[in-house]
Amino acid sequence: MKKQKIISVSMIIYILLIGLQFGCGGVKNTTAYNNKIIGTWQLCKKDSTVNTDIYNKGFIKYKIISDRSFVNVDIKKQENYNTIYGSYELKDGIYTEFVESTSMGFRHILGQRNSFKVKIVDDLIFFEGQNNGNGKEIWKKLK
Repeated sequence: MKKQKIISVSMIIYILLIGLQFGCGGVKNTTAYNNKIIGTWQLCKKDSTVNTDIYNKGFIKYKIISDRSFVNVDIKKQENYNTIYGSYELKDGIYTEFVESTSMGFRHILGQRNSFKVKIVDDLIFFEGQNNGNGKEIWKKLK
């Protein structure tokens, strides 16, 4: 049974990545600054080191951004996962997510629009704004 859970999480991530690759939904964001945001990011602690214990429950959180879409994936080895998917817009330093699909645990945010001030420095992206818990998040781009 554990092997099936690992496979199903892997399959879900694979399907989400395929969807992002083909740019499902959203307006294509193509400026040079917008291109820097495209990639796979992992949530960090306040000191900019990768956080491997989200919610104090062993989750790792990823944000995958294409030129049109985003997906947030929370993964806990051999157990649970959570996903949030939608389109986004990046304009004048404001990143706005439009939540179009979620896993069961996040249905309450379905249809929400979340805006953040965004700043990219080297391989780090800084989000500041509403609906992200403590008001500030740091993400590290994965190579």
